[in-house]
This record gives sequence, C-alpha cells and structure tokens, in this order.
Amino acid sequence: MPTPYIVRFISTRSGVGKTTTASFLVRELKTRGYLVSAVKHAVSELSLEEKDSKKYLESGADVVVVSSSNLVVVYVRGHRDILEDAIIYARTPVIVVEGFRESRVGDVVLVASSSGEIEYFLTSGVKPLAVVFTGTEKPPVSGVRVIGSRDLAELVNLVESRVVEHFLEQTPRLNCGKCNYSTCRELVEAYVRGKASWCPVTSKGVKLQVDNVEIPLNPFVKSILKSTIQGLVSVLRGVPVTWSKITVTINREE
Repeated sequence: MPTPYIVRFISTRSGVGKTTTASFLVRELKTRGYLVSAVKHAVSELSLEEKDSKKYLESGADVVVVSSSNLVVVYVRGHRDILEDAIIYARTPVIVVEGFRESRVGDVVLVASSSGEIEYFLTSGVKPLAVVFTGTEKPPVSGVRVIGSRDLAELVNLVESRVVEHFLEQTPRLNCGKCNYSTCRELVEAYVRGKASWCPVTSKGVKLQVDNVEIPLNPFVKSILKSTIQGLVSVLRGVPVTWSKITVTINREE
C-alpha cells in the first residue's frame, strides 16, 4: 500500500484558528469525495471532556484520532505521543493533522494571526506549504504562499493538488492499464476516494516497511533489492530451494 498524504496545521499558540481551519479542510475534502482522517495532538493530558475533537467529527472525517501524553482515544497501552504512532490508526489515504509541531512528517500549513508568529517558524527552519493568516491584514511574506482566513477554498485546492501529486509519485507512471484505469492519474483519483485498490504493479514481489510504515518502491528499486537478497540468501546453508517468502529485519543500534 502507498504511504498516505499528510498535512499538518501548526501555530505558536492556541486560539489562532488551527482547529477551525483544519476542520474546514476536512469538510471540503469530504465534499469532494476523499477518504480523510483527522489527527489532533492534545498538548496537555487528554480528558474525555476534550471539546475541539467534536469539530472533526462534525466535519465528516472518516477517522478521528486524538493523541496526548497519557493516552490516545483508542486506548492503546504503551502509546508514544508522536505523530508516527498516532497515524497508525488513521487508515485513510489523506490525513489532516492538528499539532505535533516537532514532527517532520508531511506537508505543513502554518496558522498565524501576526507576522511575528510567521517569522518565528520561518527562522526556525520550517518550510510551509502555505500560511493561513487569521489576523486583520494579510502580511506579504517572501517566498511563502499566504492565504487569508476568508479564502480557505484556495487552501483546499492547493492541498488537493498535493494529494494527487503525492500518490502519483508512488506509481510507476507506466499508464499500463493493469489497474483497469487508462492512466495512473485516473487510478490515483479513484483510490483517494475509496473507489479503487492500489496499483497492482507496485504491490507485488517486494515490500519495504520502516517502523511498520510501508515505503513505496519503484519497479527498478524492487528489482535490485529482490535480486540482491535472493542472491545472498541462496548461498546460505539451510535455505530450502523451494522457499516462498524471505523476511529480513534490521534493528537500528543505539
């Protein structure tokens, strides 16, 4: 399976409109037929009275995950309060995330109400897909797309184009028709709406997972990995001639 498209909404503080902006995106993408999950990071310990998550439920998200330092809403013991663990439960092609400022996963949308808040992130090395400005007068920012809070349809169109691009990059771009669609783009547009299975060409033979997240491989890389591992394994004692599957696990040394 391909890796999902992830867009994170972050800000310097609460109360600037992250939840409103992100839930608007969820609602509009659902209107356009996308399968979308929402993942929210609760900075303080999570309470069952937590209210903001209701906005994501009302927006129509297929899955809503709320993660904090004490638990995740699905009550998984040993949960690590990091985005990589939280998105495991969000089994949709598109995942809209609120928070997790320290993460490096996915595209980033800054939500800010002042130019100082924007500058804070830019000087810290954050390279946003866009800035949603919720203040009174939209400031010019060199090299960054700034979207007013009344122009969120522009944000939805931008994210939608990134979704398609993200999944196209994980196809072989052969337009071979083996998926029963005439082009890889047509397959992607059907897949993100839950109307098609993933590309059969990229799903066979070799699968790579890093920390339980599947990494897409193009046909050339698959061929190299497969032939290299098969060659190494074939000279080892005890390997049956008619093996059906080889599994290799590599643990990072601390």
